[in-house]
Amino acid sequence: PIFSEHFVTHLPQPPGTMAWLWKALALLMVLPVMAEETPEVNGLNLGIAVMLLGSIAFMMATFYMVNHSDKDLRIMTWKVICATISIFVSVLIYQAFDDAIKAMFLEGASHMVTMQVAFLHSFVWFVLLQLL
Repeated sequence: PIFSEHFVTHLPQPPGTMAWLWKALALLMVLPVMAEETPEVNGLNLGIAVMLLGSIAFMMATFYMVNHSDKDLRIMTWKVICATISIFVSVLIYQAFDDAIKAMFLEGASHMVTMQVAFLHSFVWFVLLQLL
């Protein structure tokens, strides 16, 4: 109540007889905020907050570097973005093929067959990448 009284009494007052309505509206805006409980700060909440702020800062820095006045910096930024995207896409493609092979050929297989198929899978990727 002390905060709301202080808030209401220090608002600019409109001219005329509508001052009581102004105070009532201000009090109605403040009361729901005062009624909310403060959330508990634990490791998970803090981690989520830091990750959100970090990702926003990273995106701001990326936009700044992509739109920088120095042409060389813009070119290098786009090269880094391109390399990062290609790494993520290659990992996703490898995992998709690996999961498909496991689902098709390794359902109920022994450990020895699993090892042989995993080696063959890696060898096929190695040969394909050497040819390309």
